[in-house]
Amino acid sequence: ENSLSFEDPNKQHLVQEVSLKVPHVFNPGGSLRITAVDCGLKYNQVRCLCQRGAAVTVVPWNHPLDTADFDGLFISNGPGDPQLCQETVSNLRRVLAAPQPKPIFGICLGHQLVALALGAHTYKMKYGNRGHNQPCLHEETRRCFITAQNHGFAVEAGSLPPGWAPLFSNANDGSNEGIVHEHKPFFSVQFHPEHRAGPTDLEGLFDIFMEAARDL
Repeated sequence: ENSLSFEDPNKQHLVQEVSLKVPHVFNPGGSLRITAVDCGLKYNQVRCLCQRGAAVTVVPWNHPLDTADFDGLFISNGPGDPQLCQETVSNLRRVLAAPQPKPIFGICLGHQLVALALGAHTYKMKYGNRGHNQPCLHEETRRCFITAQNHGFAVEAGSLPPGWAPLFSNANDGSNEGIVHEHKPFFSVQFHPEHRAGPTDLEGLFDIFMEAARDL
C-alpha cells in the first residue's frame, strides 16, 4: 500500500516565498523615510504610511538594515513561524542596539520578530486568534479596543527583558497583543490597526510612529 507524503506547513519558510525580491519605493516625494520590511506586507500598511507623508521603501524580509537609511523602521505581518526568520531577527537586533535609536513599529509577525530580536520568546497557540472583532485591552488605561487579527503564534509576555512592557492584551484569552520599550521609540502590536472593512480603532498607532520619526 502506498502512503501519501504530507508536508508540515509550520516548517515551510512561507515568508521567503511571499516577500518581494528587490526593494520598491512608494511615494518617493514623502518628507520622512520609512523602511518597511516585507514579510508578507499588506498594501493598506503602505497606504497608512504614505497618507501620513512617508516615502516608503519596501525591502525583502532578509534585507540588511542600516539606521542611516531611514527615519523609522516598519516590520510587516506575514505567514508562518517567526523562528524561521532568523535573518530578519539578526537584522532587527542590530537596529535595536544602535547608539542613536530610530523608531520601530511592528505588526503581527513583525511584532513577534521584534520580540525575538530583543530576547523574548514566541509560541504556537492552540487555536489562534482570528476575526474582525477581537477585543484588546490597553495595559495602562484598561480601555478596550476592537481589533482585526489572524495569527497562530504569539509572544510570551512573561519573557520580556527589563526595559520592555506589555502594551495590549487580548480580553478573551489574556494573550499578549503588543509590547513597548519604556524609554526608546520601539513598539509593536499583534493585531492589524491598518485593517479596512474592519475596525479602525487603533489606526492612530501609525500617527504615533510617524510623530516619533519626526521628532528625531
